[in-house]
Amino acid sequence: MSEIVHVYRGEYVSIDLVDSTTELTVENNIYSLTEAMELQQDLARGIHKLVTGLILLKEAGRDGF
Repeated sequence: MSEIVHVYRGEYVSIDLVDSTTELTVENNIYSLTEAMELQQDLARGIHKLVTGLILLKEAGRDGF
């Protein structure tokens, strides 16, 4: 069975680590300009959290991802 770690849940974006694979999910398909700008900010927050977590894991010697 796969190990799923929920890294980030935003308004439009979710990021999970499934075993050693990063999965990014974006909700809906059509965005207004305002929603697109919010989506961009949401993505930036999620990616930042993912990268920061992976760096911390690597520094702790747990670089299995």
